[in-house]
Parts: sequence; C-alpha cells; structure tokens
Amino acid sequence: MRITPSIFIGSSSEFIRVAKELEARLKAELGVNVTVWDDPSVFRLGQNNMDSILTAPHFFDYSILILGPDDLVTSRGKRTNAPRDNVIFELGFFLGSQGRKRAFAIVLERPAKVGKKKVARIRIPSDLAGEQFVPVALMGRNRASAAGLADVVIRIGQALENQRNLSYLTPLPSTVLAVTYYKNFLHPMCDTLLRSDIVVAGTGKTLHPEKDGFTVTVAIPKTLDKASRSGQQQYKQKYQLDLFTINNETRPFPFFISLKRSKEGLRFFDVPTTLRGCTEAIRLLLPHGAVGKSGEQELVERREIENFAETLQHVIETDPDGQHLKDLIKLKFW
Repeated sequence: MRITPSIFIGSSSEFIRVAKELEARLKAELGVNVTVWDDPSVFRLGQNNMDSILTAPHFFDYSILILGPDDLVTSRGKRTNAPRDNVIFELGFFLGSQGRKRAFAIVLERPAKVGKKKVARIRIPSDLAGEQFVPVALMGRNRASAAGLADVVIRIGQALENQRNLSYLTPLPSTVLAVTYYKNFLHPMCDTLLRSDIVVAGTGKTLHPEKDGFTVTVAIPKTLDKASRSGQQQYKQKYQLDLFTINNETRPFPFFISLKRSKEGLRFFDVPTTLRGCTEAIRLLLPHGAVGKSGEQELVERREIENFAETLQHVIETDPDGQHLKDLIKLKFW
C-alpha cells in the first residue's frame, strides 16, 4: 500500500520563486504533495510564526529548506554571503524533528567568478558542515538553473524510494498502534483461524478456515471518527456482515464474517478501532477551542491513518514469524 508523501519547502522571500519552481517539478515528476511556506495553511492568521514552525513537522513527511545568499555578514573580519537566519533556524528544527534522512537542504550558489572578480561561497554554520547539501547554481539574481533543479528532483526521488521501506520507524503514534495491532490481534487471530473450526450460531454450519481457505480484510477508516464501535457497526451493516468471536488460550478475538460464498474462500473482516488512540495525541498536539475540525487536524489525521496503513503493510510483509500469513491479509481504506 503506497502512500503519497507530503513535502514542505521553506525559503526566504527573496527565493520564493525557486521554491515555486521546485514545487512544480516535484508535483509533476514525482507526484507528491508539496506545500511552500507562503501557503496560508502553514503560517495562519492569529498564530505566531513560532507556533507554526513548532507544529509544521507533524504535518509533513519530508522537508526541503532552500539556503541562498540572502545577506552579507561579517565574521572575524571577513565579509561573506549567508542564508537568512530564520531559514537556518527552520532547517535545524526540521533536522531535529524529522531526522537527517527526511530533512534536506539546497544551497544556491553563484558562479565562483563574475568576470575577474572572485565571489565568496555561501557561509554555512559549522555545526551543519557534515550535512549532505545539494548545490544548485544561481542564474541571475533569484533564479536557479534548470539542470540544478532537475538534479534536486532526482535526488529527492531516490531518497523517497529509499525511505519507503523504513516508514515503520517514523516516530508517530500510529506507528506503535500498527505494530501492536498486528502483534497482539491480527497475527494471533489468523493463527487461531488456521487451527480452528467455526460453528456459526443459529445455522449449525461448521466452517473450516484452513481447509476452505480464507482472507482477512483490515478495513482502515479514512477518518478517525470511523475508528469506533459505531464505525464498526456502519461497516457491518454496509457489507451485511455477521459478528463472530473465536478464542485461543490467551484472549477472545472478535471480528466480522461474511457468509456469502466467495472464490477466495471464507472472508473475515476487522475495523481497527485502536486507531482511535491517535485522537488524544492530536488533541494534545494542536491548539483547540473552535468547534469542529480545523484543516490542521484533518491533515494530521490523514497522516496518522496513512502511516498506520503503511506501517501495518510493512510489518505484515517483513515479519519472519508471519510469512505464512502475508497472502491472507488484505488492507483497504473505507
């Protein structure tokens, strides 16, 4: 299950044109969701810039900060070009929040010489000297070279592909919920089904999951409101399912079953209400007071739900003790 990554681009106002050009290229060539810092959803009216910066990493999977020769600074008697202070600050914050493999920096550099005059390279704080900056040549006052931006897109694309299989390490509440849901419910439930016969109450019919074959569909709700008992009931009624419970030596496992015939064999379903645990984490993260959901809350909910799905898919595919189950478990959004 592939999720579309979201990327934040930050820059000074002088290089907003470069940010917009990069945004267009990333959307067109990688098909990702991109938000530039001047979007009203990032720095909102009524919220100071620091609050916006502190919450921004929770809305995006990746970030790109554009460091350009914004200012002339004098350090130890030497004058050099340097990025705007707030962009350096934001880069440091995103690096600390998202990690070095999800926060990137582009360094805009002028040619080494303009005529016979040497041009000093842009000054980067020494603490960031070990970071992997992507150099891009400046063309004119505030435009980046097309070749440089094309190289940035290639590198970002490679980084996204490398990170796909590491999504389960993302420090989000939904990561923990997905892993525990699989370990404590999904895996033991499937193992119990493989060694159990099921007697359907009221019909006297006995089902043999191991012999007849079966699938377990995890119906992941598109909103956290549906990750609830009432959401489970909606799903049950919509698809005309029956509630069933099996037990092993440690606990009961309630789930839904379809009694309709299928070429895939028996069909079992579950709506993971454990996702509801993200609600409290989001409430603590975001300022609240207004009635209804804000755009920020909807964005964070979407990220948590998508991360839950991607993490769960990864755990299913890579669990060494569950290789016999990975073809039996299906994920879908509803």
